[in-house]
Amino acid sequence: MNISAGNDNLRIVTDRLILLPLNYRQLRKFLNNNLSLEKELELNPRHRVLSEKLEEILEEEIIVKVRQNPEQYYFHTIWLLIRKNDLTIVGDINCKDKPSVSGEIEIGYETIDAYQNLGYMTEAIAGFVNWLSTYYQVNTILAMTDDANFASVSVLKKNNFKPFLLAGNIIRWQKNIRNKN
Repeated sequence: MNISAGNDNLRIVTDRLILLPLNYRQLRKFLNNNLSLEKELELNPRHRVLSEKLEEILEEEIIVKVRQNPEQYYFHTIWLLIRKNDLTIVGDINCKDKPSVSGEIEIGYETIDAYQNLGYMTEAIAGFVNWLSTYYQVNTILAMTDDANFASVSVLKKNNFKPFLLAGNIIRWQKNIRNKN
């Protein structure tokens, strides 16, 4: 197992998961989607399906920001959710950008279909929130969901996020992790 290759040993470990941030080179492999990333990290090789939207976001935003901000790549990259017992990728999570001046940071996440409704994302978000709370710059964590995405709504509620804005069918959520001074 080589899951920390090139990542300065940065990772988040929960009961069942390892959350691993991808560096620039690994993001390129993730985008190429040819199992070379799984081989490098010695993960269970499973074919991944990347949507066109995700490919576009990777190329135009995430990879660019990671290349431009190598010292804080972890705020811009994709973090793989790796199941510990068999080293299988079950999803991913990310920050949309570094914390704002007011201490807000937005997260996004996705569970691979075959691993949905097994509690992996609830566990991953709990670990990710705990890690983010160690940064003094972070006061509030934000997330967005479609109101019809009941699984995502449930995951955020279980992690004590509170809805604060409804715009059409999109719910904006927040979790305050420290008082804003």
